[in-house]
Amino acid sequence: SAGVYLGISGGGASPPPAWALDLCAVGFFASFGVSIATIHIYMKPMHDFLKVLWASGVAGSLGVLALGESHSLIMATYEQPMLLLAWGWVFVALTGLFFKEFACFQRWEASALFALTPLLTGGHFL
Repeated sequence: SAGVYLGISGGGASPPPAWALDLCAVGFFASFGVSIATIHIYMKPMHDFLKVLWASGVAGSLGVLALGESHSLIMATYEQPMLLLAWGWVFVALTGLFFKEFACFQRWEASALFALTPLLTGGHFL
């Protein structure tokens, strides 16, 4: 949503401060981490793999924060889309969770999000 806001504002509106965008990312990482830790998945290897993907994304985001010139995860990724390769593993885990939800409950929302998440994150490279 931050990328959409930055894309459509086009300079007409002042973007939110970088720290606010990063705070939203931290909230997403934390809440998704709790979800991954507490969700019930019968396939233990899949559950462990989702945890590893999430942890890899968090580690990559910390690396971008520490080594990036702007010290802002969202703004640095907006300016240099290739940085998404460092922390985009969180979205891979999110896609896996949507797959699990569709496989278990056959919800159309989960299948739509399963398809849209890679398209929207991959669209950042265009």
